[in-house]
Amino acid sequence: MTETQLEIQKITLSNQHGMSVDLTNFGATIMSINVPDKYGTLGDVVIGYNQPEDYRDKDNPSMGVPGRYAGRIGGGSFHLEGVDYTLDQNNGRNCLHGGNNSLYKTTWNIEALSPQSVTFGCISPEGDGGNGIDRTGFPGNLDVRVTYTLNDNNAITIRYEAETDKPTVLNLTNHTYFNLAGEASGRNVTDLIVTMPAKEYLAVDAEMLPHEIVPVAGTPFDFTTPKPLSHALAHTDDPQINIAGGGIDHTFLIPDYDGTTLRLAAHAEDLESGRSMDVYTTELSMQVYTPNSLATIPTKDGTKQHGRHDAICFETQHLPDSPNHPEYPTTILKPGERYTSETMYQFSVQAAR
Repeated sequence: MTETQLEIQKITLSNQHGMSVDLTNFGATIMSINVPDKYGTLGDVVIGYNQPEDYRDKDNPSMGVPGRYAGRIGGGSFHLEGVDYTLDQNNGRNCLHGGNNSLYKTTWNIEALSPQSVTFGCISPEGDGGNGIDRTGFPGNLDVRVTYTLNDNNAITIRYEAETDKPTVLNLTNHTYFNLAGEASGRNVTDLIVTMPAKEYLAVDAEMLPHEIVPVAGTPFDFTTPKPLSHALAHTDDPQINIAGGGIDHTFLIPDYDGTTLRLAAHAEDLESGRSMDVYTTELSMQVYTPNSLATIPTKDGTKQHGRHDAICFETQHLPDSPNHPEYPTTILKPGERYTSETMYQFSVQAAR
């Protein structure tokens, strides 16, 4: 991504119920989401930083909008329409989240702003994701927009749109780190009750590349009925949990995909605070990630250091490494086409009794 002289800014959206969302145009990133608990007390449920410049200057574990291609592309290369393209190898030999100059590392334009909505836009030039020497990068100049809208039902909708002047591959997502107990609560997410309709997930190899689509039944990844995350995280002897470093970093296939309909991908509930979140998406799948360490990121009040399993990411997207798997649904975008994708995070609370 080419350097810009755009000012890094903080934007706040709010609704009539007192819920607010802070964002920054650096990486089109959600900085905080303030929602009430069962006693009506507002709390921030997003791990991150207080100042927008910190997302540029401090450790940034993919917060914001990763891309051009969320997830891994095996070998840092792919073949498209007779041409071999090579990418940054920033994850072993693989390209992760679009390489070293990912979209979450650039300053976006603020193209539209209202009290409850903001649109960020940027141009990702041809060659992004490469080093200009022996790595060609992604083909095509990509014009991309992300719109965040907060409604009065305490839901945040994210709409992605993109166009290209040359055939390319594209896979966008949001990489917010959630903790419904509150980012400064001192509680991790192991007790979070999670339900997901996914009946299949992607097993991965030692490089975290997709190996095969397998049923969740009989595995630690079966959340078709409500279970605490510890149901999976405790299975450190499971090969897939072990490969991911003692956590979840796997893709779950969402049933009834048609590319346009919002479908429930996950329900998550923190019983102690009463907060819950439903994830809806038009996407094919969702990467669930429980980071094993966030030790470089303190709580926003500076009183604690984040640690193992202190957050969970629900990254709605297409399948990782799709450009190297012709059997997967395509992630190719061509000139004259418009990429669109939508995800909604719906927050609610169970009142105290």
